[in-house]
Amino acid sequence: LRCHLPARKAVGPSWLAIADRHADNPEAIALLARKIREGSVGDWGRVIMPRHPQVDAAQSLQMAQWVLALQPPATARP
Repeated sequence: LRCHLPARKAVGPSWLAIADRHADNPEAIALLARKIREGSVGDWGRVIMPRHPQVDAAQSLQMAQWVLALQPPATARP
């Protein structure tokens, strides 16, 4: 929770930005789950996403599904 925030960039991109970037990718859940466990670098600039080996495969899939299910708040209509 220190590196990602719901709607704005912190160290890494917001959860909404991640969901938006991968919205049309049918492989996104598996891709993000792998990145959660193994880490990554270079996808969002030079920031390193550290690996999280304490998170098992089932947990990382659940986390990825949650992030990808996020939707931006509906804009207020006048």
